[in-house]
Amino acid sequence: MSVACPAASPPVARFAVPPGVVAVGVVLASFALNLVYLAADCPHDLAPDEAHYWDWSRQLDWAYYSKGPLVAWLIRASCRVFGDTPFGVRFPTAVCAALSLAAVYRLAADHFGPRVGLHTLLVGLTLPLVSTGATVMTIDAPLLACWAWAAVAVRHNRWTAAGLLCGVGVLAKPTMLLFPACVGLWLLASGRREPAEEAGRVRRVPRYPGGFLSRLTPAARRGGFLRLIAPTLLGLTPQLYWNATHGWVSLSHLGWQGTGAGRASPGLLGPPVFVATQAGVLLGFWLIAGVLACRRIDLRTALLWWLTVPVWLLFAAVSLSAKPQANWPAVAYVGGLPLAVAWATHPARSPWVGRGLVAACGIGVAVSFVAHFPAIVRPALARLAGPPTATDPAPVRRFDPSVRLAGWQTLAKEVDRLRNQVGEETGDEPLVAGMSWTLPGELAFYCDGHPTVYCFSLAAGERHSQYDVWRPNPTADAQAFRGRAFIYVGELNPDILGAFDRVGPPVEVNASDGGIPVNRWVVRACFGFRGFPADTAKGRGF
Repeated sequence: MSVACPAASPPVARFAVPPGVVAVGVVLASFALNLVYLAADCPHDLAPDEAHYWDWSRQLDWAYYSKGPLVAWLIRASCRVFGDTPFGVRFPTAVCAALSLAAVYRLAADHFGPRVGLHTLLVGLTLPLVSTGATVMTIDAPLLACWAWAAVAVRHNRWTAAGLLCGVGVLAKPTMLLFPACVGLWLLASGRREPAEEAGRVRRVPRYPGGFLSRLTPAARRGGFLRLIAPTLLGLTPQLYWNATHGWVSLSHLGWQGTGAGRASPGLLGPPVFVATQAGVLLGFWLIAGVLACRRIDLRTALLWWLTVPVWLLFAAVSLSAKPQANWPAVAYVGGLPLAVAWATHPARSPWVGRGLVAACGIGVAVSFVAHFPAIVRPALARLAGPPTATDPAPVRRFDPSVRLAGWQTLAKEVDRLRNQVGEETGDEPLVAGMSWTLPGELAFYCDGHPTVYCFSLAAGERHSQYDVWRPNPTADAQAFRGRAFIYVGELNPDILGAFDRVGPPVEVNASDGGIPVNRWVVRACFGFRGFPADTAKGRGF
């Protein structure tokens, strides 16, 4: 069965207020609530990724080790206005979320009519992926905004605008390169105009879907696609220049991640895990609705289909060699959600579909609320996890992923205490370092004075990161740090122990929230840095 046509939808006149006006109000209200939450009542510390990108923003560049520069540029612009605060870091994601929601409404309304557009907007707000994404600053926030509005631009034959949006989106994440690829496939697949148009029976472009294909003569296809590709490639230029001057480390990193080099390959288990992960993200119902909506390609909704299905299948294939991540196919749901909602809300559907829709929305609202205020359920999860042990000091972490965003201020206070203590003993302020790439950004953000924090990840057997690119660093430039004291957060191994004249006793930092242990770190004062073994810089991931 193909996706419902707009003509089959209930008449828009049933709304006392035009759906477009309601949609504007919903987007603005959502944006305002997100700002209030971030400014006044957000219980979460910065996630390691957020703190990492904030650290990037202190050294603006054309690109970074694992990502493009857009996320750092946006954070720095926001922090210039709001200061180096959690609100300053997260303000851009609230803006990007509002832009994405507005674009998804426009995309759904253009293809299925304003009523389905409003339904799609409201359903999107119930999805935890959307609601939490509006409060955590990641590279996906600007990527989704650019992808969604580029789709709207293509739908309206605004090819130059779509190309510029692709060029900006590529600065956020290489995934944006899939957009022109999918559009190219759509153009090839829709190479023949609609029969009615070919026969000359359609004299103008209708308001509703499908008619816009009448403008896509072969010459228009070629010209439009070139106007889409050129700015996209231009957006790659800064990253290509940066990589050319840094040994192409980003390409090496992407290849290392995509092929699962150095790690056990998921193999045939990868796709089932990928599907299960996406079912969880989409609350089961919306994945099923999306699959049923995409069983056939409707000429009027082909653009949405080609922006959804190839992307989803590509990442399903990648899961054969790399551990699936929940956010991999996020851009596919820009087109997939309108298709799924149009299918689920069609009047011909079984009443059970309507019940499933209501249940999915209810569950989504509940999960989103808990994600915003995890203290509501954390005591119950702590009882389920059992008491802390020496080997598992924070068992609640097994059931509550939000604890990744908890306890960082507690750690920073202990690091500051040791910094002051060692500074008084030696007369020289110690440096700060972490065991892996997830630590330096958090320590730099929450420690007094926002110090520069280094990373010992290569000596600890972890992968390369941006901290190995910045110079000087203790791994590659030992001479610049000889004799210095470090406050080190992480576990010791022979390479790290041998890099210092003396290592102080371990200090355990146990962070809790409402009396529930959520994290534990080991901190040490290390004196007289001598340098790491010569082969330490080889690491993993380059």
